[in-house]
Amino acid sequence: MRRIALLFLAGAATLGAIHLLLALVVPVSWGPAEKEVVIPRGVSFHEIARRLKDAGVVRETTIFRAAARWKGLDGRIRHGTYAFPARLSALDVIEYLRQGKIIEQKVTIPEGFTSIQIADLLADRKFFPKEEFLRVVKDPVVIRDLGIPTDFPSLEGVLFPDTYSIPKGAAPDEVIQMLVDRYKRVWAGLREKAKGQGLSEREFVTLASIIEKETGAESERALVSAVFRNRLARRIPLQSDPTVIYALLIEGRFNGNLTRRGLQHDSLYNTYRYPGLPPGPIANAGLKSFEAVLSPAKVDFLYFVSRNDGTHHFSKTLREHNAAVDRYQRRGEGRG
Repeated sequence: MRRIALLFLAGAATLGAIHLLLALVVPVSWGPAEKEVVIPRGVSFHEIARRLKDAGVVRETTIFRAAARWKGLDGRIRHGTYAFPARLSALDVIEYLRQGKIIEQKVTIPEGFTSIQIADLLADRKFFPKEEFLRVVKDPVVIRDLGIPTDFPSLEGVLFPDTYSIPKGAAPDEVIQMLVDRYKRVWAGLREKAKGQGLSEREFVTLASIIEKETGAESERALVSAVFRNRLARRIPLQSDPTVIYALLIEGRFNGNLTRRGLQHDSLYNTYRYPGLPPGPIANAGLKSFEAVLSPAKVDFLYFVSRNDGTHHFSKTLREHNAAVDRYQRRGEGRG
């Protein structure tokens, strides 16, 4: 009788070992297809294990959770969408989770993009609807919680242009956090110099955004900066076309052409009608425009006009400027 009991216990142990082996080492799927599993932010590991089992990635949850706990994994899983290849064992899955191998897309935010353009870009890449992104950008609670001064009308200007790896399924606030964090790192290196020049953060970023929209030629940024800094010092209206375009854009009234009537549009962003800087940034400037704000060229220029080839003619006097306008705009010199 004792022999039978021992054989029974040995058999049970063998079956247990086989069950453990199946649960941890033998893959659930041998097919070619990947299996995507979404792990939301803040869910428990119990819920993660259930999702993996429901998706057919692991065989059962109890042993999987115990193994993950043994490996110290159960409390620190990166949220996002995972694509688990076929032929992964449960131990492989644990390692996959440990490395945080979520699906990501490389997205480049170009310098000078407005928040509307960024929203369009992300919507085109199927992250989330445009309206959801813009709603967060304008939310004063979000602005405050992100540590941006509350005199910013929105997060325009602090969505730093760069290339990002954005997780599949990321929410608008997660993406915005990434862009703002990158901006903060840049601003931290410039803050003291801006303060020393008497510029608040909003003034600094606003001026950088205007410079960004006025010229794409890196060699001209310091000159454009000098023109606007000179005008501000002399209390001359900035008379910047991009600020008027932005005023029309945010009201849904810009059709791609800036007309004489548009230049009369009544908005605090219209720097033809209202002196000084507009209420906030008109785009998201890059590092070169940030640096140009703080290092304007040492010149007396007050005016510039496009040469129609991507560069500008700069002038000190209105008479010289009017002659340049006649030369490059009315007569069309410089047109390719």
